[in-house]
This record gives sequence, C-alpha cells and structure tokens, in this order.
Amino acid sequence: MKHIKKVPNDTTLLQFLTTEFAFVSLSTIKKQLRLGEIRVNDKKVFTDTSLSKDDEIRIFLPVSTQKQQSMPDIIYEDDMILAVYKPILCSTDVHLAQWVKKHCAIAMPVHRLDTNTKGIVICAKTIDVQNELTVAFKSNQIEKYYHARVVGKLQFKTDKITVYIFKDAKKSKVFVSDTIKKGYMPATLEYKVIAEDYNSSTIKIKLITGRTHQIRATFAHLGNPIIGDGKYGSDKVNREYKKSFPMLTAYKIKFAFVASDYKFISSLADKEIILSKDKQFFE
Repeated sequence: MKHIKKVPNDTTLLQFLTTEFAFVSLSTIKKQLRLGEIRVNDKKVFTDTSLSKDDEIRIFLPVSTQKQQSMPDIIYEDDMILAVYKPILCSTDVHLAQWVKKHCAIAMPVHRLDTNTKGIVICAKTIDVQNELTVAFKSNQIEKYYHARVVGKLQFKTDKITVYIFKDAKKSKVFVSDTIKKGYMPATLEYKVIAEDYNSSTIKIKLITGRTHQIRATFAHLGNPIIGDGKYGSDKVNREYKKSFPMLTAYKIKFAFVASDYKFISSLADKEIILSKDKQFFE
C-alpha cells in the first residue's frame, strides 16, 4: 500500500519514517528502503538521507503491515508524565520515543515493553522526574499488571512463581531454571486465572521483578506458553489460533510508593493508570 507524507521540518529519512509509521518495524522500513520502495520528491532513494521541510515522501509498505496500524495514544498526562499506549510492532526505544517527542520535545520513556507486546509505557517530562521514576521502577515501587492468554489450563487458579532466568544476549533469548545457577537471576510474578476454555486460559499477572521476556519465558517453562509467541511458544498452536504476536498486554500501572519518599513525583503516590477495555484484551 502506498503512503504519501509531507515533511514538517528538517530531519532525516529514517527519523521521519519511524515516527510517522510507529506501527511498522524498523527492519521493515530499512528493507523497503533497500528495495527502492521509498521516494523523496518522486526520486527513489536506497539509503538514509537528509530531508527538508515540505519534502514529499512516498513509501510502499507490505500488505501485512496494514493489519497492525494502531498508533501510540496518550492515555494520561500531567506536568510530570505521559502515559502512552504502545501498540504491537512499535519499538519503545525508536518508534515510541520519537513519537512522544513530537508531543513533548523533552519527554522520554522510563521503562520499555517488547516490540511485540502492547500496553502502557510511562514517559517522564523532566530529568528530575525521570531519575525518580527510574529509582521507583528498579525498587519495585511501581507495579506493572498484564493480561495474557496462554495455552491450556494452569495447575493452580492463582499462584506466586519464582524462577531463575539467564539472558543470552547473543541469541536474544532467555533461559529458565527452577533452581539457582551461575548467571541466573531470580524472577518473580503472581497470576490469577480469570477465564478458561477447552484449551486456553486468560490470566491477570502482577510482575514483581522486571527481567527480559520474564512473563513469556516463565509461562513457556510451566508448559503454558502465551498464544502467538513465536520465540517461546508453539508454532502449531499459534497457527491454530492464527496469532502472529503474543497475546500479552501491559494494562495497568500503579505508583505504589510513599509520597514522602520522593520530591518530584510525590503526587503520583497510589495513582493507577489503566487501559480502556478495548485495548486491554485481544482480537
């Protein structure tokens, strides 16, 4: 599908495209660039280039990307933070960060979600707020809640699970153990089953620690991988459910700290930010 865009100010091609098309992965944009599917002022370009205000950009995107055209959306804002809904295929560090800066030039994400996970991302509007939120996240004083749909029925309807996770950066994957090993870090979460059918369960998750791929790897380790997860899940099940992305949503953030512990974010104490129902669950 062809898209035509006008450049609002001087920038670079990749910066412009990753902001305008937050629903498209950076790798897809670069591939279209290599294939000559991007034109600047009606001339094909094959590498990143400088753009000037009012340049016209034409990009041809694969039909498959049109299914994921939901864009980031600000769901809460005050003087300190933006709470942004991040859709699937939107990178926190690239697409979302650049999109947020269009709304507030100094805003920056304080934590991240996997590119293929949708949900709430908190962005700070000042350095002081960023520093305090970073401390609060690292000390588990900001609670993160998720909805997920997993394969099969879980052994317990509610449980608190601690496993040990090793991150292999070269393989971009983590490995899970029930017992502590060298290089493995403890990872804890709580869950509650809220719905079941014959071969799947919808669960509510409270993340206690924030390890890479923790939720996806933990439930795969339990034998109940998240439906749609191509890295830790079942290709057969994913094909049966026709899901290409994990059925996982970060639907709620709670600022569970004591107001007097912080100077700049004290007014956020006990506040909850929750996604609307239409964004919480899955199609």
